[in-house]
Amino acid sequence: SHFLTTFGFEGMKYETPYEFTGVKSSFKPGDQELWGGRLGFGGQIHLFGGLFTTTKVEGYYMGTLFSKVLNGGSKDSDVKFAYTKKTGQIYGGDAVQQLGYIFDFRTKNPFMDEWAYLTFEPFIEAGVGFGQALNRLNYSYKLGTTDEAYRLTVEDQLVNTKIGAGFNLTSNQGFFLYARVPIVTGK
Repeated sequence: SHFLTTFGFEGMKYETPYEFTGVKSSFKPGDQELWGGRLGFGGQIHLFGGLFTTTKVEGYYMGTLFSKVLNGGSKDSDVKFAYTKKTGQIYGGDAVQQLGYIFDFRTKNPFMDEWAYLTFEPFIEAGVGFGQALNRLNYSYKLGTTDEAYRLTVEDQLVNTKIGAGFNLTSNQGFFLYARVPIVTGK
C-alpha cells in the first residue's frame, strides 16, 4: 500500500457549435482540438494476494493555442480589415477508482544483458467528473462595400463518466512504462 502521484499530457476533440454564413467566411459546427495536462493524487491499497485497488482524484486543463488570422489591409488589396480568432479551454476534475492485479516475474534485460525483476500491473478503472468549458470565436471582415462580423462565446458545464483499462510495468533496474486508454462520455 502506498500513495501515488500521476502527471500526463493529453488531447481531446471538443465539439463547437459555431454557425455563421457570410459573404467572405462561413463557420460550421465541428471539432476543435484541445491540448493540456492532467495531475492526479491518490493511494493504492493491497487487498490480498496480488489484488489491489487505487483511488485517485485528478485535475486537468486543456486549451487551444489560439488561432488568429489578421489582415490590416494593404495597398494591393481593397480589404480594410479582416480578423478571425478562435479560442477554447476546458478544465475540471475526476474521481477515479481502479482495480488491478500484480504479477511479478524475472526476465533478462535485452538492452543490458542482465536479469531483471519486473512487476506487471494490469487494471480496469471507472470514474466520474465535473468540468467547465469556454469557447470563443471572434470574426470581423471590413471591405469597402461589405462589412460582416460574428462573435460567439459558449460556456458549458460538463458531467462526465469514464471507463478504461491499462497497465503499469516496473523494473527493479529503474525502468517503467505506464499506459492507459479511457473512454469518456459526458453531457
